[in-house]
Amino acid sequence: MHFRIMFPRARRFLLAAAFALAGVASFTLSSLPAMANLPSASSHAEPSTLQWVATSVAAIAHLAPPIADFLQPGGTLDLPTGFAGSDVPAGHQLKRASGGALRFAPFVPGDEYWVDGFGEPGMADTVHALAMDESGNLYAGGDFVIAGGVGASRVARWDGSAWGPLGSGMNHGVYALAVDGQGNLYAGGDFTTAGGADANRIARWDGSAWHPLGSGTDGTVMSLALDGQGNLYAGGRFTMAEDVNANYIARWDGSTWHPLGSGMVGYWYPYVSALALDRQNDLYAGGQFTNTGGVDANYIARWDGSAWHPLRRGVEGAYPTVWALAFDGQGNPYVGGNFTSAGDQHARNIARWDGSAWHILGSGVNYFVYTLAPDRQGNVYAGGKFTYAGSIMTPYVARWDGSAWHSLGSGMWGYRPYPYVNALAVDGQRNLYVGGSFKTVGGKPSSNIALWIGEAVRYRSFSPFVPTRYSTLAP
Repeated sequence: MHFRIMFPRARRFLLAAAFALAGVASFTLSSLPAMANLPSASSHAEPSTLQWVATSVAAIAHLAPPIADFLQPGGTLDLPTGFAGSDVPAGHQLKRASGGALRFAPFVPGDEYWVDGFGEPGMADTVHALAMDESGNLYAGGDFVIAGGVGASRVARWDGSAWGPLGSGMNHGVYALAVDGQGNLYAGGDFTTAGGADANRIARWDGSAWHPLGSGTDGTVMSLALDGQGNLYAGGRFTMAEDVNANYIARWDGSTWHPLGSGMVGYWYPYVSALALDRQNDLYAGGQFTNTGGVDANYIARWDGSAWHPLRRGVEGAYPTVWALAFDGQGNPYVGGNFTSAGDQHARNIARWDGSAWHILGSGVNYFVYTLAPDRQGNVYAGGKFTYAGSIMTPYVARWDGSAWHSLGSGMWGYRPYPYVNALAVDGQRNLYVGGSFKTVGGKPSSNIALWIGEAVRYRSFSPFVPTRYSTLAP
């Protein structure tokens, strides 16, 4: 079938309206004097000005030029004066640009699963962390002061329909979030106040107010993780937690800070940027360090409650760092960051540890991985600065199904020189929430926050999934 758009004769258009093209093979533009009172290209044509006409594709396709002959960089059409005839829009689809204008854009399979207008108008600045509670609320932390058009200073909550603030928020960035079984939200970053009260780089939200965790830390908190006994682990660029020598990692038991051995040692500026716990409550830590508790450990290590252990040779590369850690449903940790090998395996920026050996994920990804999130069906999502996963072009976010990489439509793009994805979270309905620094997703405007429903649509029935409580920070 095709559709016909009728406009006045001898007019040059910049056509800002386009059409949903599923099943549409071509359209015809006719010059009819009777239609001379229709809006010009500078106004927005109403649907009543569009006449849909069914016809045979074969009868017109061989005469019609492709839409690319007239497509302008902004997605509009620039038609020659007096143009009449057919055009073939195959491979393009309707997109709504910022401000509501319609335009043509190339169709990429999977883009239909990015939710158009999620949380509009999005976040006013970068999102660094995401976390979900067991009621399905989504929490976001970052550099923003506005979330969904509402004032929300560096932290906000999405309740399924709207963004809202958490008190007066923080005075500086939030880089890590974690939620416990009682619904308390923990936030870490480089702030010094939370809810207007002193809170040095870490604080707890109880649903109505912010509370400090002792006197906090003396440096940035970059990662958080909770075990099943109510202990909170914090990693970052600090050396003191309250009055305890911590060296980049510490444990909060609800009232007091504790060190984890002698902490970490490393070249240049050590830090712990990723934390995650396994089923035995062993803690895995990743970051920029080469020694833990006197034991050589290249950028990743395991704490068993009393001592640190390396994961064989760890990871290596030109400037190696582990930015992300996450466990799949079988208890295997996935590791993402900036590295070229894991153990004796050539692993580009992502790898899996099975408890005794390292494994690659295809040929990996072509640049940094900043965040990882598994779902209950064996998929692992990765986000970061990469544009390729294996041989698949998938800008800044990708899905690993256990044997191969998959794109999420056309992924993310942005105005900054280097868009990136910093945070991922999967809810109990298999929806994927994505935070970072970007302006479009799947060809749709989306400011720093997005929602992908691809796997939720494909798999409507599955066991409930308790969200993973971890967060990682990218620079």
